[in-house]
Amino acid sequence: MPSAPQNHQDSTEYELIVKSIYEQILKRDGVTNIEVKHNQSIKGKSGVSHQIDVMWRFKQASVEHVVVVECKNFSSTVELGDVRSFKSVLDDLGIARGLMVTKVGYQSGAKDFAKYNGIDLKLVRPPLDSDWNGLVKSIDIHIMLKTFDNSKPPLVKFSVPKHQGEIVAGAVPDGNPTEICLLNREGEAISPPMSLWLGQNVPILDKEAGGPYTYEVRTPETFIRFKREGGESLLVPIDSINVTYHVSELKTDVNVHADEVVTQVLKDFETGDVEHFLRPSPNPK
Repeated sequence: MPSAPQNHQDSTEYELIVKSIYEQILKRDGVTNIEVKHNQSIKGKSGVSHQIDVMWRFKQASVEHVVVVECKNFSSTVELGDVRSFKSVLDDLGIARGLMVTKVGYQSGAKDFAKYNGIDLKLVRPPLDSDWNGLVKSIDIHIMLKTFDNSKPPLVKFSVPKHQGEIVAGAVPDGNPTEICLLNREGEAISPPMSLWLGQNVPILDKEAGGPYTYEVRTPETFIRFKREGGESLLVPIDSINVTYHVSELKTDVNVHADEVVTQVLKDFETGDVEHFLRPSPNPK
């Protein structure tokens, strides 16, 4: 029984899928890609031109390789005659390696002939449930993000030693509260701006959404600058930072289903090894 004829439009689409798969293989395996071309006409030693579905040229270990891929978008198994015809094309082209791809499978005679002549037989088709055996098919991720409630910015108060109380009376921290950094005795910054420092030092994750919450952070051997009404700047030690804040919460679920992004598998007909491939580009070249 002859193999089922191919619809030209469907065959072209299938050839482009195969081309996309081998482009992904080249990128994944770090092979130096020379080119993956579709629908090429190549003249053989006999002077006859042959239509090549996919031609794959790449360089590995400084050696250039050429692979000719014959695509059979059949609804039934590929027969011996199909593989024999492909072998004659390879012989005429003088190309070292040939590879045949189809969707359903190969008859036993076709398989034996291909193996003897060094032609690799592959299946390229949409994945079946059995192709996911031992693999993770779906991942459900639950994300909870907690942060300061921007509608109610944190209130920050700097506590100074008692003996500094009169000195800073009537003075205010010098600068935008979110930009203030903790300083050392020489007035050099030893912390990020307060907007970042709060996120690193004030507990949020263990708090329910809402508030207000209060938290004190001890800050020995640290200083900030205060500014008096007349403009005088003072470097003043602080004992602690007291923060009053509210917490906002964002929950979201992310569902990743591999069969929504993996649309094709490449299966070795001899070994049964299966590789999964992403959706081809909508505009293959």
